[in-house]
Amino acid sequence: MRRRLVKYALTALAVVLVCSGVLLGPGLYRNTHRGDEVARLIRRMELRPGMTVAEVGAGEGRMLIPMAQQLGSGTTVLATDIDLAALDKLRSAVARATLANVVVIEGGEHETKLPDGCCDAIMMADVYHHLTDPSSMTASLFKSVRPGGRLAVVDFAPSPWLFWLRRPAGLPVDRGGHGVPSGIVVEELHRAGFLIDRVADDWWRFVPRRYCVFAHKPPSC
Repeated sequence: MRRRLVKYALTALAVVLVCSGVLLGPGLYRNTHRGDEVARLIRRMELRPGMTVAEVGAGEGRMLIPMAQQLGSGTTVLATDIDLAALDKLRSAVARATLANVVVIEGGEHETKLPDGCCDAIMMADVYHHLTDPSSMTASLFKSVRPGGRLAVVDFAPSPWLFWLRRPAGLPVDRGGHGVPSGIVVEELHRAGFLIDRVADDWWRFVPRRYCVFAHKPPSC
């Protein structure tokens, strides 16, 4: 009997630990390891000082701040978001970090609000699955990046373990839950004119089903 109870207890503990990693992973991830992820994006996208780089849906700057710091003062970093409260916090964070190379822009629900052809590279992190009008936004992303410019979309696929996350309202019906499958992102970016370079399905080991889609605009466009 004691052995059976110990076995049940160990099994229950294992389930709790696994579920905690899956359920808490996205929340913990938002506040940790951002500098490491930014460094990976810089390497994979071959970003260099002097470029113009944008983050669409920058939020409070958890990725944008380390991006601007790592690329240096010679780089122009554009930051957009549609949440005015987040933009206020972002401006404060930029000021505290004394980053003179960051330009904060109020974004739109259907377009980036970035100038056409302004960016060498654009990144989006945990934003794509919130898009209510992905066709218009991907078309706007395509216009915002220069010919030959790069795009990285970091997001996560829906999972039954993420039932506790509130699904944003007004999303296309094909998402299948909270998140967006990488195949849908690839299809929608390709439809907008992007060429897909690769899909990193194991982008972050601490968050199951997290991926990064790397794409670029054809040089002739």
